[in-house]
Amino acid sequence: MNTAGLVLLGGLAIFVHGLDQAKRGLQQAAGDRLRKLIGAMTANRVQGAGAGFLFTVVIQSSTAVSLMVIDYCGAGMCSFSEALAVLLGAGLGTTVIVQLIMFSISAYALLLVALGVAVQLMSRAAQAGGRILVGLGMLFFGLEVMAKGVEPLLRGPVGTAAVGFLASQPVLSVVAAAVVTVMLQGSAPTIGLVAAVAASGHLSLTGALPFVLGANIGTTITPLIYAWAKPVASRRAAIGNIAIKIAGAALALPFLPTLGRWVAHTAASPTRQLANAHTLYNLVLMLGGTVFLTPISRAVERFYSPAAKEPAFHARHLSPEAVETPALAFAQAVRELLNMAAIVGEMLRAVSAPLLGNMIDDAERIEAEDDKVDVLNREIRFYLARLGSDRMSDAQGHRRMRLINICSDLESIGDVITRSLVPLARKRVAQAVSFSDPGKAELSALLEQVAVAFDTAVSALATSDEGLGRTAERMIGHIEVEEARLRRSHIERLQRSDPASLGSSSIHLDVLTDLARVAGLCESMVEATAHARAGQAGAA
Repeated sequence: MNTAGLVLLGGLAIFVHGLDQAKRGLQQAAGDRLRKLIGAMTANRVQGAGAGFLFTVVIQSSTAVSLMVIDYCGAGMCSFSEALAVLLGAGLGTTVIVQLIMFSISAYALLLVALGVAVQLMSRAAQAGGRILVGLGMLFFGLEVMAKGVEPLLRGPVGTAAVGFLASQPVLSVVAAAVVTVMLQGSAPTIGLVAAVAASGHLSLTGALPFVLGANIGTTITPLIYAWAKPVASRRAAIGNIAIKIAGAALALPFLPTLGRWVAHTAASPTRQLANAHTLYNLVLMLGGTVFLTPISRAVERFYSPAAKEPAFHARHLSPEAVETPALAFAQAVRELLNMAAIVGEMLRAVSAPLLGNMIDDAERIEAEDDKVDVLNREIRFYLARLGSDRMSDAQGHRRMRLINICSDLESIGDVITRSLVPLARKRVAQAVSFSDPGKAELSALLEQVAVAFDTAVSALATSDEGLGRTAERMIGHIEVEEARLRRSHIERLQRSDPASLGSSSIHLDVLTDLARVAGLCESMVEATAHARAGQAGAA
């Protein structure tokens, strides 16, 4: 490879790394405030598009937003049309960084890098701002290096012939840009490359526009591949997203010369014209797509209606791309923890039937639910472990550990139910043992108290409400006192030689011990929630 080619590749590498640095800085600066945008995503189509735009501007990855929305749609947290609105907004969000890098300030690129490094060295609190400056400086510098590498390549006969051929084949240009975008995992590097060629004067605006169309299509391919292993609703959202981009490109291709003349009036610089074309195209797609969202959704639903089949159980909200944004990853992990808690809560209430009655068949159903708890425990812990420490503040690092602790507590409660309470129920039925009437009533009441305390602890996690946490702690304190009282009450019945109490004593006391263990794990959850809430406040 000649020197010019190496310069071009080096400039592209600097550009991509700068984009990653700027993205990380923006994510770190936004912190847990990103979570506030999640609720707006599914409010209505207008707010969904706006939230998709803002989210993408902050995290600088329409792919990450797309994967998250696809997961939400598959989990039933938003409708197919709402998901499409967010995806359209995300497309417009990608244009902001492109507009930024087209400013002619490459002469100050290295100054920005130097300032960013100085800020990071001088102030720990300003790490995010320093990283943003370093990233922007590297973006501008990489773009300048790419331009220097492109010029010698295009002066040669091969480069001239290649650009001339692509300029005469707009459909092939669209395909090439889509492939490059998938390889580079973003439309900004692709458009940066095209801008470098356009700035050299070897590619007209009309010839560059198909690459803009292809780059937009390329951003939808990874989400489509990801969605294919997801529920039907997720696949429809991904299909709708790529269908809108392909339809937009098909409609625009015949009118490229006219569009080129219109866009040429928006700026004097070829690179600025290209950025404006990118922005205007995505703005038209978002506005048009939002207006015709209902018929588009119906068309996709008619086009893609596969036979439904029961998917394997797995976590529904843990989007892989979200691990790059700790605040978003925490929000998704908490949602999955609440799903896990809902299953454990149902198990805790369901165990009453085989334990105190004769419905032993319920034991198998409880054990099947525990398998789901084990799956969620494994996936949530692995997901949180994937969060890079370099992307997190100290407070976020502590919060991650607390969420892992809560996950462990929930899994331990499930184990107490399936490995101790359920076997005790089977033992009682197999041995034809019956609790005394007073003993049965006491165990039923204590089990209900433990279930209510568990629900309150989970509500404290869901709402971050300190008052609910204190209420749960009081309940757990009362359970500890009550367990000791009920143990004494049982011993008194033994002293009176109560036949039923004598026959069930071992099982009765083991059940009391297990319920006390569950209460203790609930207390651990409340403490971890309080610490996680403190870490969340410190990261904001």
